[in-house]
Amino acid sequence: MKQSLINITDKISIAHFTEENITREYLSWLSDTEICKYSRNGLYMYNKAAALKWYEELEFDKTIVYAIYYGKAQLHIGNCAIDQIDWIGNSAEIGFLIGNKKFWGKRIATEVGKKLIEICHKRMGLHKVWLGCARGNIGMQHAARNMGMQFECSLKYEMLVDGMYQDVIRYSIFNPSKEIYKND
Repeated sequence: MKQSLINITDKISIAHFTEENITREYLSWLSDTEICKYSRNGLYMYNKAAALKWYEELEFDKTIVYAIYYGKAQLHIGNCAIDQIDWIGNSAEIGFLIGNKKFWGKRIATEVGKKLIEICHKRMGLHKVWLGCARGNIGMQHAARNMGMQFECSLKYEMLVDGMYQDVIRYSIFNPSKEIYKND
């Protein structure tokens, strides 16, 4: 039984990522160039020692990583994170890695993303949540818009994908309960 499950739909849930999630299957995701094509994870060779080191070095005040589970069997199908938490600027980035390819195109990132935005706004009191994705990652751009995010900017030649630099498209959403915005 996974600790502190957060139910998102009747089939999708998340729970804090733990060392127990560092399995052979998880490591295979991080070594799969198709899965990591649009992720910085794909730039490094991962083995169990490297993954454990990454986990031990996480700064939990700046990064919260969740495992994504599917179904009653609680199959670990991917991860998501609230990252680059800026407690002074009141913002954070969200990110996703759907490692099990059988679940691609099933709106998992969209549903999980809506919950992460809710956690950031309601539980953490952050005013801005954002994500960045390579221009070629059309699926993530659709997911961002389906989460209610708006296009914010394009960062030129920011991410290396298949040996070529692509722009990073940045989307954001603001906390509707905050009334502190002002355009000068």
